[in-house]
Amino acid sequence: MISGLIDVVYENLRGLVIGKKYDNTALGFYNRGRQFPELVMNSVNGSIQSVLLPVLSSQQDDKNRIKDFMQKSLLLSTYFVFPLMTGLALVAKPLISILLTDKWLPCVVFLQISCLDFALYPIHTTNLQAINAQGKSNIFLWIEIIKKSYGIVILLISIFMFKSVEAIVWGGTISSIISAYVNSAPNKALVNYGPIEQLKDLLPNICLSLIMGLAVYLLNFIGLSPVFLLLTQVVAGIAIYISASYITKAKSFNYLIQTIRALRGN
Repeated sequence: MISGLIDVVYENLRGLVIGKKYDNTALGFYNRGRQFPELVMNSVNGSIQSVLLPVLSSQQDDKNRIKDFMQKSLLLSTYFVFPLMTGLALVAKPLISILLTDKWLPCVVFLQISCLDFALYPIHTTNLQAINAQGKSNIFLWIEIIKKSYGIVILLISIFMFKSVEAIVWGGTISSIISAYVNSAPNKALVNYGPIEQLKDLLPNICLSLIMGLAVYLLNFIGLSPVFLLLTQVVAGIAIYISASYITKAKSFNYLIQTIRALRGN
């Protein structure tokens, strides 16, 4: 409960600072920019949380099983989230232009930065749920206190040294990157699945997303209208990502196929 209260206050700090230090227009662009990646991530993250905690809790005495569930959860969730956030960041301009009109284009930069932030949420959620499932609420609370402490320091640096809304948003993303390590570090001792091993597992998904992202980005130079550009980027991104997954025999892709076959068999 205490951790949750701390998190609620902290998550609203940036919006409060932007609204107070700058103006309502800047706050509006900031909120709108975060809206799209947050909507996507909340849907995925909610599913992860609702399924993962009960499953991990039922296996809390079996460290190997917890590690196995964590690994599969990270691989499958990031297999979807990484390309979604990468693609969303790269199609941000035509997407905003079509859905919200050109007057909202200043929010594109906030959307793109926020995509990197929200892409890390499956890592946060999986590691924190594993800690909670093992009854380590004291560790969970200390992690939250540590994260919010350096998060506030980064926020203050962003406000007083760089003096821009973009710097404040970048500060939040940098804090999230550091938190990916902080959240995963305790699981090295708890279930022998720490930051380094997790990063090694996630590297293929990161590389696949970057390959897809490069292809989607290059399509910006073919001179299509916003509507046709967006459609072309979405279709090409999906096709390239699935093809690259199949060619490289990515572990996440194989897990997904096995899961689909198991469900069809049932």
